[in-house]
Amino acid sequence: MKSTTQVSIARTAMEFESYRSFLDSVHTHPAATPATLAQESADSLPRAAVLHRDGKPRALIAGKLTETDQEFRLGYLKLGSTRVRVLRVVTGGLLGDVQGEEEAKLLCDGLVEYLREGEADAVQLVGVRAGSPLLRAITECSGWLLRDRSVRIEPHWWLSLPGSYDEFYKSRSRNTKSMIRQARNRIDNRYGAKAEVRCYRKAHEVEVAMRDCEYVATKTYQRAINVGFVPDQALRRQWLHEAEQGWLAAFVLYLEGEASAFWTGAVYRNIFNSYTTGFDPKLAYYNPGTFLLMQMVETFCASGVTAIDFGSGEAEYKRKFGTENREESSPLMFAPTFRGVRLALSTNTLAMVSNASRALLTDKHRLRLKTLWRRGLQKKSDAEVEAPVDGEPAPARSPAK
Repeated sequence: MKSTTQVSIARTAMEFESYRSFLDSVHTHPAATPATLAQESADSLPRAAVLHRDGKPRALIAGKLTETDQEFRLGYLKLGSTRVRVLRVVTGGLLGDVQGEEEAKLLCDGLVEYLREGEADAVQLVGVRAGSPLLRAITECSGWLLRDRSVRIEPHWWLSLPGSYDEFYKSRSRNTKSMIRQARNRIDNRYGAKAEVRCYRKAHEVEVAMRDCEYVATKTYQRAINVGFVPDQALRRQWLHEAEQGWLAAFVLYLEGEASAFWTGAVYRNIFNSYTTGFDPKLAYYNPGTFLLMQMVETFCASGVTAIDFGSGEAEYKRKFGTENREESSPLMFAPTFRGVRLALSTNTLAMVSNASRALLTDKHRLRLKTLWRRGLQKKSDAEVEAPVDGEPAPARSPAK
C-alpha cells in the first residue's frame, strides 16, 4: 500500500509533549530537546511543522516565534530596521527523515500555509544542507517575488578531539603548531600566573559569567553591528536552563584579573556546541582567542568530550582547527502577505546591491576592506565604552572577583 503523508503545525506545549518519543530519538543539539522546544515565554512561543507518514511523525522543523527588529545592512553599515514577527528555526531544529522531493515539498507547503495565516512575516531556517531536497523545495515553493536572494552557502565546521591534548597537538600542521606556541608564549611571558581561565557551569555562576562576557563584548566589532553575545533575558533563561541540566560551559580568560576573552557554549552528548566568542581587540598581539581555545581543548580531551561543533559560517579559526565540514544554508521564507512581500523586497534589494559590490572586488581587496571596517567599528565601540557621561569621569574598569 502507498504510504500517506500530511503536515500539521504544533503550537502548544501539550502538542510538543505528544511528540516527545520521536524528538528523543532524533535530536542531537541542546536547543532541540523536547523540554527546550516546548518552552514558552512572554516574547517567544514554540512552533513546529510536523511531517506525518502513515499517521506517525517522521520529520519536524521546530523554532520559536518572536517579534524583533529586523535590521537592513549593507556590509556592516546599518541602513534601517523594521519590526517583524519571525519564526526562527532553532539550531538543530531540522529533525527526522525527509524522504525525497515530494515530502520536502509537502513540508515547505505546510510552512507556506502557516505563513499565509499571518502569524509570522517570515520563517528563518538554519543548517539546511546544500543540495538537499529540502533546500530545493524551499526555493521552489516561493514565488519569484518572495524568493530569498540573500541566501549563501557556508561551511559548518567540526573539530574531532582525540583522547589527549598531546595527540591533538601532534596532529596539527607545522604552521598551526607555531601559532599555538606563539600565543601561549606571549601570554606566559607577559602575564605568567596572572593569566587564568575559568569555566562557568553552575546556575549560581550565570550572572558572573554574563557580566564578564559582556565586559569583553562591549569592546568588539560584533557589538557595533548587534551580533554575537547579547546578555538579554532570553539568553539568561537559556543559560540557567542549560546550567540546571549540566550542559552550560562558558569559558572566560582573565589577564591580571580582568576579563579579556570569552568562549561560550554547551556540552551535550559529549559534544561542545559553540555559541559566541570574543576578545579585547587591544590584546590582539597576544592572540587570546587561540590561547583560550587551546585551554578548552585540553579540558575537553581530559573530560571525554569528543568534538567541538564550531557552527555554520566562515572564520579563520574554524578553517585552521576544524577537521571536517559540510556546506549549509540559512534561507528565509517570506509570508505571502503584504508585510511579507514588503520584507522580501527590502531584503532582496539589499542582497542584489551587496552581491554587485562583491563582484567588483577581488577576494584580497574584499578581505582588506572588511578588516579596515572592523577596526573602525572596534574603535567606535571603545569610544562608546570609555566616553564620559554628563561630564562625569568614565567608570573605572571592574576586574572579576
